[in-house]
Order: sequence, then structure tokens, then C-alpha cells
Amino acid sequence: MTVDELLTSALTLSPTDRATLIERLYTSLDSAPTSKIDQQWVEECDSRMAAVDSGQMSTKSAEDVFANIDED
Repeated sequence: MTVDELLTSALTLSPTDRATLIERLYTSLDSAPTSKIDQQWVEECDSRMAAVDSGQMSTKSAEDVFANIDED
């Protein structure tokens, strides 16, 4: 399978499945954090994603965020 064939196939997935695929591909790269700050950001991102996944934290669409900014 070529990259183009894979992309065509991946684009038929739901947005959630595409996001999961992106995450898995990204984590498969050997991109270990190069500094303590990078590692702390990775930990913070992991913590926030876990909070969202468990329902402890909610998200807002960019549209809602920018609408709230425009109101102020």
C-alpha cells in the first residue's frame, strides 16, 4: 500500500478515528522529549487528555471560545 492509498483510506474514517490514528502514528515516532520542559509539557498534555477522556474536564469548540472573546 502506498502513502497515497493509505491517506485515501484514512480519510474515509470518522473524525474520532482519524484523530486516534494521528495520535498513534505520532507516538510511534521516536521523538522523545529533548529537555525537561518538553517532558513537563508531555506530562501536562497527557494529564489534560486523561481528564477530558474521564469526563473530569470538558472542552469547548474554537467557535465558542472566539465568540466569548468577541463578547468581552
